[in-house]
Amino acid sequence: MPAAMTHALVPRRLAVVAMLVSLLVGCAAPAPIARDGPVSGSAAAVAAAPRFAPGGPDADEYGVDDGFRTGDRTTFFYNPFRGVWVFSLRSAQNAGARHRLYWETPDFVGGTRWKKDEPVLWVGADKADPKRPDYNIPTELYNLDCVAYESILLGLFTIFRGERPEREKPNEVCVGYSRDGFHWARPDRDAFLAVSEHAGDWNWANVQSAGGCCLVIGDPLYF
Repeated sequence: MPAAMTHALVPRRLAVVAMLVSLLVGCAAPAPIARDGPVSGSAAAVAAAPRFAPGGPDADEYGVDDGFRTGDRTTFFYNPFRGVWVFSLRSAQNAGARHRLYWETPDFVGGTRWKKDEPVLWVGADKADPKRPDYNIPTELYNLDCVAYESILLGLFTIFRGERPEREKPNEVCVGYSRDGFHWARPDRDAFLAVSEHAGDWNWANVQSAGGCCLVIGDPLYF
């Protein structure tokens, strides 16, 4: 990576970091969206976005049936290099391995009325993503969050390695980068934000990224 990376792993700081990232991205985003709507987030925020009228939420103008097709772990981000909003759409939890579909639009609100077959296949986990030895099942891509940094996009890949009744998903976050916003380089498949094997630790299970990915303060990146 171009700059040093510093883990900010104290649990109480994580929510603060995520909130600050969303605010910082909002300041840099196009004015119509930055002031009137969300700029990064997951399914709850995404689902609400198309229902926001210019003056605020309006259920009569933006009804429940006026949304779009997506899964519950869908996220989005702004790509300033191309001037588009990108939706990282969850796909195939019940029809094969989890992977991501791609949808881009310059219009955050109007562009979210995609049809079922319009988003394209984007990225998934592969054989280079190691299995958990004790679970021994193929890995899947649970989520992908992205953020622009200098001349590239940073990607935080949440890798699903299985699940058992006695433990929530031991998801871990890995890192990649893209120079064109679509194709990814992932030379290091080791976990960047790993789970702990000690029950009761904050990262005992289901470690995931937040929208915005990191804070850039000077040279270091804070995750």
